Amino acid sequence: MLGSINYPNYSIIPLEKMEYFTLCKQVETGFEYYVKNEYIISGEDGYCVKADVSCVQLNVTKGEKLSIVDDTCRGYTLIKKNGLLGWVPQETFR
Repeated sequence: MLGSINYPNYSIIPLEKMEYFTLCKQVETGFEYYVKNEYIISGEDGYCVKADVSCVQLNVTKGEKLSIVDDTCRGYTLIKKNGLLGWVPQETFR
């Protein structure tokens, strides 16, 4: 699934939690996205994402040039490749 959640539309409704991502409905748009679990926070007003977050999963092959954006999450690394921001399994880098 493609897309991202960007300011100011951070409000989400978690629908189905999985090991690394949670299927969420973005309140303002009604679109559904897989959001990295570490980017979801709960508060008095419900759930939201903590920052702009890509909901894209990218494919990479050995030798491609890319930039690592966030390697602190479990199981996946957020990268930038050819101007696109997205997640790849951490095993890609082994």
